[in-house]
Amino acid sequence: MSSGSKLFVGFLAFVALGALGIHGLFLEQDGFAERARDRLEAAVLAALSERGYEWAEVTMAGQRAVISGVAPTFIERDDALGVARRAAMEGGILIGGVTRVSDRVELLPVASPYRLTAVRSGFGPVLIEGSVPNRAAREALMLAAHAEFPGGVDDAGVAFAAGAPAGADWGYAAGVGLELLARLRQGQLTLEGETLTLTGAAGSERILEPLRQEAERVPAPFEVTLNLEVLEDEDLDDFDEGEINRGGACQERFDLLMLENTINFETDSAELAEGNLSVLDRLVSTAARCSRFRVIVEGHTDNSGLPERNEELSLARARAVANYLVVQGVSSDRIEARGLGARFPLTDNDTPEGRAVNRRIEFTIDTIEQ
Repeated sequence: MSSGSKLFVGFLAFVALGALGIHGLFLEQDGFAERARDRLEAAVLAALSERGYEWAEVTMAGQRAVISGVAPTFIERDDALGVARRAAMEGGILIGGVTRVSDRVELLPVASPYRLTAVRSGFGPVLIEGSVPNRAAREALMLAAHAEFPGGVDDAGVAFAAGAPAGADWGYAAGVGLELLARLRQGQLTLEGETLTLTGAAGSERILEPLRQEAERVPAPFEVTLNLEVLEDEDLDDFDEGEINRGGACQERFDLLMLENTINFETDSAELAEGNLSVLDRLVSTAARCSRFRVIVEGHTDNSGLPERNEELSLARARAVANYLVVQGVSSDRIEARGLGARFPLTDNDTPEGRAVNRRIEFTIDTIEQ
C-alpha cells in the first residue's frame, strides 16, 4: 500500500472514530440515548411485524437488539434475526442502526401427531384442546368457536406447537370442522395429521345431508370421516304428514312446545343459557317438518328499563333462536326474527313472577309467499 493510500485510510478511520465519539456524546445528553433507543426499538418491531413475526419480542441495549420469543421454525428465527439486524431509525445504519443482534429465541416444540380436538357435550362450553401453529391461527380459531357455540368456549388446553401438515390450509380445515360440530347436539371433532373426524349425534335426520355437503368444503389434503347418528324427537311421533300440511297444526305444535318449555337467556343478554338444548332441538324438528310454512320468531321482554333497550334486546334474543334453527338445517328463507319489546305482555309487570312470564319467545306460523 502506498503512503498516500495509508494516509487516506487513516483519515477515514479518524473521521469514523470522531463521528462515533460525537454520536456517543449526544447520546449521553438530555435523555437523547433513551429516546434514540426507543425509536430504534420501534423500528425493529415495525420491521418484524411487517414480515409477520408477531411472536418476536425486542429489547434494546443501546444499539444492540436482543430478540426473544418462540419461533415456529428455525427458518423464521434466522430470518427474524436478519430483519432486526437491518433495521434502522432516522439517520440510517451508521448513525441510527442496529450494530449487533443477540439471539434469545426459542423454537416451538414439535407435536407428533399434530392433533386438535373439540368436544360438545351439550349446550355448555365446548372444550377445545391440542395444538395450533401460531398466535394468528389461535385467534382465528377462537373467534370462529365463540361465534358457533353460544354456550362458550374452554380453550385452556390449546398450546402452540410446530408440526402442522406442510402445504395444507390447517386453519381453514379447523374452522370448517367447528362449523360442522356446531350443527350436532353432541359430538367430537378431531383434526389429526391430515384426517378430520367428526363423531356425534344430530337432532334431526334432515340436517345430515346438508352437513355432509358442508364437509366437502374441507380442503385437500385433509380426508374427512363422519360417524353420525340421529336423536329423533319422540314427541313428534303423533304428528303425521297429513296434519303437517295444515298451518294450524304446526302452530298448535309450536304453541304446545312453548307452553311446556321456556327458552332461557343470560341476564340482560341475548346469550342462550345452558339447559336449552332439548327444547331448541325439538323446535328444529318441528320447523323442519312444517316445511311448507314460514316460522316467525318473536322476542318479548318485561317493562324493566328503557323501551328502546327492550326492543333491541328482544330482537337480539329472537335472532339468537332463529340463528340456532338455521345452523341446525332450517332454511334461512323460512325464518324471520322480530323484536317486540314490552308491547305485548301476557300479564302485568307488577311482580317478579309476572315479569318472568312476559320475558318469552313465541313462534308464529305464516304461509310462504310465492
